[in-house]
Amino acid sequence: MSKTLGEIIAEGRKKKGLSQEKFSEQMKCTRQMVSRWELDDAKPRTENIKRISKVLEIPIDELIGDKDKKKTNISNDSNPIKVKKFNYRKVSIIIGIIIALLIVLYGGYSIYKYTLLNNIYSKVAQYMNVENYYFRRDSYKNDEMRNTVEVWYKNGLYKVIETSYFDNIENYSVKYFDVINKYRYTVNETEKTYNQSYLVNTTQYENGAYMYSLFPFSIIGNAKEDFGRLSRQINLIFSKIEDNKLLLKINDEKIYFNKENYFPVIDNIKNNNKDISDADMQYRIELNSVQDEDVVIPNYYKKEE
Repeated sequence: MSKTLGEIIAEGRKKKGLSQEKFSEQMKCTRQMVSRWELDDAKPRTENIKRISKVLEIPIDELIGDKDKKKTNISNDSNPIKVKKFNYRKVSIIIGIIIALLIVLYGGYSIYKYTLLNNIYSKVAQYMNVENYYFRRDSYKNDEMRNTVEVWYKNGLYKVIETSYFDNIENYSVKYFDVINKYRYTVNETEKTYNQSYLVNTTQYENGAYMYSLFPFSIIGNAKEDFGRLSRQINLIFSKIEDNKLLLKINDEKIYFNKENYFPVIDNIKNNNKDISDADMQYRIELNSVQDEDVVIPNYYKKEE
């Protein structure tokens, strides 16, 4: 049977050869109080438990037992255990710093993408004013050729051939445009004749801009308004250099540009396949390759009456 606290104190006092009087002097209390402790009529306070342990050289654990030790939070050390308070202010500062860094990183990346988009727009826009070029755009659907547009331009004169493919049947038309004199000529290749009509609106053709109107602006926008709209969706824009081409991706649409001159090369690759044969559109552009005879109707063609 385990001993009571009173019994432990009385036994320890006697081992030390101390009378209740002498023990009470060292404990700085009355003899009657010592007697009450030993009779278990009273329990020593926490500070007296520590002093009893020191005077009688009895461990505190032996005096109070494990259960009482947990309740009174007493240890053999002279200082009680200190529980650190949760530092909300410090945590708030750390969270604030992290949020600020994320904002700076996102802002920096957004500025980078905005600058990139603006750079592409500016470089592509310069092809609204080109004096001499050959342009070809091939369109595909389900991996089959659907339509081809070829444009020759030099000094205000155009030759445009549009070819469509349906059930393995090829249909094409040949037109010439004289932007300066505002005439359009539709050519009959079989009869070697042409029909002349007045070109009412020349805005689309002025300064070589017709090629520009055929660029893939479903992605980069064909006006400043579209560019502004896309820039507000900057988080949807992704770009990188791939296969020595500049890849621009907005939502699920993708286009590859020539890294040197920003001409479009491939538009809207399907199934993330980078092979040109799987592109919806392919582009070929040559500058300063058109001769005078390329943009005028051959002199042996006759005007239709």
